[in-house]
Amino acid sequence: MKFRFCGGQDAPDWLLTEIATISEVDEKIVAKLVDIVMKNLVEKAFEKKSALKAAGKTLSESELKACISSLNFILTNAAKHDVEAEILTTEIQQLGLPKGISEIIQETFAASKAAAQNTFRESGLR
Repeated sequence: MKFRFCGGQDAPDWLLTEIATISEVDEKIVAKLVDIVMKNLVEKAFEKKSALKAAGKTLSESELKACISSLNFILTNAAKHDVEAEILTTEIQQLGLPKGISEIIQETFAASKAAAQNTFRESGLR
């Protein structure tokens, strides 16, 4: 199946594996991680301490890295390919993310999409 946030391509196999990891994480933790990842995309300032604090003792370090890299891939590619927030929600639900987590990603993405795209434009080659 082709996904718009993947540039009209299939989703990578590693992402499908990590979606299962994200699906098992509490929605509050995912919300914090999505905010941290989006802040990194917009401001280029990753807060490792905040991510570790958000994960607490519920996620191992490898699970935390998997969640962050997956969320980064989803949000970065959705912004680069100018995907609408509602379409992104539908597509990541098709990949297996629960509705609650998909809606959290949608809200944060919709609020910060333009800022992320501006950051990408400024940092791109000319």
